[in-house]
Amino acid sequence: MDNAQAQAYATLALRDLGFDRETIIKVRSKMYHLFDMKSESEAEETASQYLREDTQ
Repeated sequence: MDNAQAQAYATLALRDLGFDRETIIKVRSKMYHLFDMKSESEAEETASQYLREDTQ
């Protein structure tokens, strides 16, 4: 999956969850920034660790 496809899936998920267009645009902008700042493996590990924090 490339970056544009990931952003498209995120856009559709956020829309389906009821987020407004302005928030979706902010999320897409942040994603675009993160694509340049973290490798795929860094992003996956950081996100997984964040989601595990509440369950520990």
